[in-house]
Formats: sequence, structure tokens, C-alpha cells
Amino acid sequence: MILTVFVKGYEKREIETKEFLLSLPEEYHVNMIEVERNNLIAYPQFVKDNWNNEDLILLEHDIVPTKEQIDALLNCNYDLCNYSYYIPISANNGYSLLDTGLGLAKFSLNFQKNNDVNSVFNTNTFINIDAKVNEYLNAHNYKWHNHGIVKHNHKVEDLVEDYKLKSF
Repeated sequence: MILTVFVKGYEKREIETKEFLLSLPEEYHVNMIEVERNNLIAYPQFVKDNWNNEDLILLEHDIVPTKEQIDALLNCNYDLCNYSYYIPISANNGYSLLDTGLGLAKFSLNFQKNNDVNSVFNTNTFINIDAKVNEYLNAHNYKWHNHGIVKHNHKVEDLVEDYKLKSF
């Protein structure tokens, strides 16, 4: 199952992700919701609501994978897989490669059955959700199996707009 939370106010950078998900056949079990940008609990709650059903692929709203990248995650025998992506740091510092992010990440059903979702996603907000999940993984000696780099539609020039849209 592929889970994606789209956020109102960020539609411009979500277009490709939405088009990609809508192009996938039914067997990919795409599950999308759209939330207000001040809804801080939707992302972790969405994951918690879908835990322990089947392999979960988290696809964040501005990540644009290929079908081959999704298939690589689904066909991989590792319990925890992800793709790295570049994130904007600042207008002066450009980008940094994030290799522990949840932008495109798989949690196998096996992992889910052996780990309580409230412990893994020990947060009620999307703020720093990557750090919270990685804190749990590190404490339990889990490592991501990284598959390479995926396209991220979050640009340095978006940082000013992001700051204006923040309502928390």
C-alpha cells in the first residue's frame, strides 16, 4: 500500500506526485488524503491507521518516484527501505542530501508486526517525524536499505513561500 498525505497550499509542487499516483494500477493500493496545512496530526495518524495490513510505502506529497522505484521497494527483501533526496537548506547553502528521510520509504509487513506503530511513530505531529522515526530505528539497531536518489519537488526558492504558509 502506498500512503500519501497531500497538503493544501502546496499544490504546485504536488502535481507530479498526484499524477504519478493516479497512473498506477489498482494493485498498488494507493491511499491518498488531503489535509489543511495546519493539521499537524494527519500524517502520523494516517500511518498508524494503516499499520499491520501490508507492506507500507510512504510517499510524501512532493516526492516524484518512477514506477520502477516503487517496484524496487516492493520487490526488496529488506524490511526497511528508502530513497535519498535533496532538501533545500537555504538560498545561500543550496541543498543537502537526506538519506534517512521518509519521503519514499518502505516498512515491510514483517517489520510492522514486530514493532509497535506508536513506538516507531512516537509523535502526534508531522514536525520532525523523520527524526522521531530514525531515533527509534537507531535505538533498536535498525538500518535503512537505501535504493538511491528520488526526485524531490521542494526547491530553494520555495523556502520563502513555505515560511509564509506556516500556520503553526
